Amino acid sequence: MKRAVTKQGFTLLEVVISLVVAAILMALIVPYLGTVLTSSGKPLIQLRSTLEIFQAMENMNADYRARQAAGTLNLPTLRTGIGTQGANQTNDYGTYKVVINRFIKFNGAGQEIPAGATQDILKVTIQGVNAGPLFTTLFTRDLP
Repeated sequence: MKRAVTKQGFTLLEVVISLVVAAILMALIVPYLGTVLTSSGKPLIQLRSTLEIFQAMENMNADYRARQAAGTLNLPTLRTGIGTQGANQTNDYGTYKVVINRFIKFNGAGQEIPAGATQDILKVTIQGVNAGPLFTTLFTRDLP
């Protein structure tokens, strides 16, 4: 009795074609995966920087509210504690760059103008030492 001959395995041509297809796919995928892996930490670094700036602004607001509640609020002193406009700061509030730290007022049309001698509204804008988002707040003195 004769046994039926069965063909098992792959031919050399099938193996070569499979290797060529795999090489083409790898050539397309590797550059994409390379940038994904090397850049995957950037969003976390940006998030950390944003949270640090947010925390610094919250510390400023907490100090402002505490001084206001204690009746010791003095905007020029708060302004000095925040730091010089354009300078990097590391203090009790945190580490940040002071973008704007000046007194302002608003005209009849609601537009911001220089405060002159009045010191009723302090505008503060900060950002991370290495750039990033800007956070702005207005501190006002208690008006009678």
